[in-house]
Amino acid sequence: MNRMAEPCDNLYPKCICCGGTPEAGIVGGILIWGRFICDGCQESLVNAEIGDQAYDQVMEALKETWGRARRQAALPSSIGRVEV
Repeated sequence: MNRMAEPCDNLYPKCICCGGTPEAGIVGGILIWGRFICDGCQESLVNAEIGDQAYDQVMEALKETWGRARRQAALPSSIGRVEV
């Protein structure tokens, strides 16, 4: 399992499943629609059986991510977007 740095409010990714921040930063997982899943949670999901707690936890996080992406896609381009 990957070692996790202390989660903090910085530019390092925070896993949507476990809330951890990998020491390797962004290379310690994957981004799905702007949301990060660490390698450890990814591995747990791949090895989990349907109905396992790890599987259910990751699936709930992904459902929330997909719902957020759908809601963002439905908004007019000037609403809900941050201009930089």
